Amino acid sequence: MSPSPPPTRPERIDSIDWVRGAVMVLMLLDHARDYLHSGGFDSNPLDPATTSVPLYLTRWVTHLCAPTFVFLAGMSARLQLQRGVEPRALTRFLWTRGCVLIGIELLVLRPMIFSDAPLRSLAAFLQVLWVLGWSMVALAALLKTPTWFVAGFGGVLVLFHNLLDGVRADEPAVTWGGALGSLLHQANEFPLGPDSYWVIVRYPLVPWVGVMALGYVAGGVFALDGPARRRILGRVALGLVALFLVLRGSNVYGDPRPWAAPLGSAGEPLAGWRTALAFFDVEKYPPSLDYLAITLGLSLGALALIDGRRFGTLAKPVITIGRVPLFFYVLQWPLLGLIGWAMRAVAGIGSESVTGFGLPGVYLGWTLGLLVLYPACRIFADFRRRSRAAWLSYL
Repeated sequence: MSPSPPPTRPERIDSIDWVRGAVMVLMLLDHARDYLHSGGFDSNPLDPATTSVPLYLTRWVTHLCAPTFVFLAGMSARLQLQRGVEPRALTRFLWTRGCVLIGIELLVLRPMIFSDAPLRSLAAFLQVLWVLGWSMVALAALLKTPTWFVAGFGGVLVLFHNLLDGVRADEPAVTWGGALGSLLHQANEFPLGPDSYWVIVRYPLVPWVGVMALGYVAGGVFALDGPARRRILGRVALGLVALFLVLRGSNVYGDPRPWAAPLGSAGEPLAGWRTALAFFDVEKYPPSLDYLAITLGLSLGALALIDGRRFGTLAKPVITIGRVPLFFYVLQWPLLGLIGWAMRAVAGIGSESVTGFGLPGVYLGWTLGLLVLYPACRIFADFRRRSRAAWLSYL
């Protein structure tokens, strides 16, 4: 079956593209840390008892990436409807593009990122494109319902999914029920049948499907005039940050890991600033209500501040990246592998090593990646803008 023709490309909103581009830039920093930092795969940079402030902040700021990207994807779908795209055309585009993203995750990224892992040991590694694709498929179905239903559906998933934290499968999951639970609401792994083709679930579907649904509802604010839109975005952002502070402060609901003052290896209390790190160390896999409240609150606050402003030359590269995020996302993986290989060769680190640099090396690799990716994104964005090929809208 040939790809569904996409809806007519609407005029873009620079503020949305800037926020999207900014979180893509931060995402590259996170993956550069994975590839290059000493202990990138072996230690937890958010552990308040052992981390440093620079390392903690380098990791924590990248929490903004996935929720912002998923939320803005839903918002962009609503904007297309508001600009006259037929609901039927948008529905077909969402579910076909969702399937394309799922296919890229399974058939392109898995062998690209884990080229040295045999299929039997790692059949699939389900990350953000997996959940983004399924969220688009779900949103395509939700388009047939009233907006109030979409809002209720998304709100229930986001607000109450932490009630399921106590329902957990074995790790790894050993039953089909456990595998289904892992796909829905537990970061876990499970084998596909007796031959042990392992699936690792990094991004369960709940509550991400709800995040996109709420983004779709929030897109309605762009039908308002600028001042009213910015007031609503700002108030929602402040409300989300306040919700985070209340929930996290109460330590009763909103995250499966209550915070506490960290202790040293001998049980001694550590410095007070480490307690602040523990307070903001919220669960991402799957994203807790606390996690979504603080990250979406900050992102919507940024959107409220820059909406309607004129962007200067320095902002243009970020906007360009925000217009071709999938291209950026896929290209970063082989590029980071190449940068890591080159930096290890220059530093005299053995080729068998995956990591080995401090934070300065991570930021150097991140900068090198941006210097390559931005021109590539600019060329692709110009090509896509000039071309009428339907398949380019899927990228």
